[in-house]
Amino acid sequence: MASSRGSLLTPRAISGALLCLTLVASIPPTASAAQAPGPGAWLEAAPLMNWNSPGAAVPTAPAPYGDLDPRCGAQERTSESAEEDQVVAAGWRLFNAARVGWGLWVVDGVVDYDGMCRPNQFQGFVFADGQFAGTTSPAPMDSRTDGTGRVLDIRGGTLSGQFVRYTATDPLCCPSSVFVVEYTVDRTGPAPLLVPKRATRTTAP
Repeated sequence: MASSRGSLLTPRAISGALLCLTLVASIPPTASAAQAPGPGAWLEAAPLMNWNSPGAAVPTAPAPYGDLDPRCGAQERTSESAEEDQVVAAGWRLFNAARVGWGLWVVDGVVDYDGMCRPNQFQGFVFADGQFAGTTSPAPMDSRTDGTGRVLDIRGGTLSGQFVRYTATDPLCCPSSVFVVEYTVDRTGPAPLLVPKRATRTTAP
């Protein structure tokens, strides 16, 4: 019969293995492990990057994930301005009310929805004096995912919105943090340019 001596662990080996496991377990998680990179990583950049460029056209809508549920279309609306005509012409559907003031017009466009009719692949478009100035997010967003949000208000030419950040362990209902993002529109060049100025982390609701 073959000997099993080689497969036996000595008390010293067992003690050493347990010590290693204890040390590994005691190492605190790093910030990168707690807040993994994702679509919302732009919210924590310092300074904030600007993905917009002056004179750009309204970006073309991406293809939908699948067939659209006709029930979800009840929250959409028709165009009410020349600015919104540009968004529709680029393949987006309009939803939410426009935010207007100080020569600015903020329009929300959507491509499709999830099973609960929450918007997927949506984006905010900002116009200044009738010209497209930029989008409010670097890429289209999906509901209940990292980096999702929208512009809520315009005051004195400053736009402000809220965007969420999820960690890997956050339930979909409850992101760990919310960022308030402030934008301005640079009108000094040949075409207006939407500029994200700062993002401030707040406590999640």
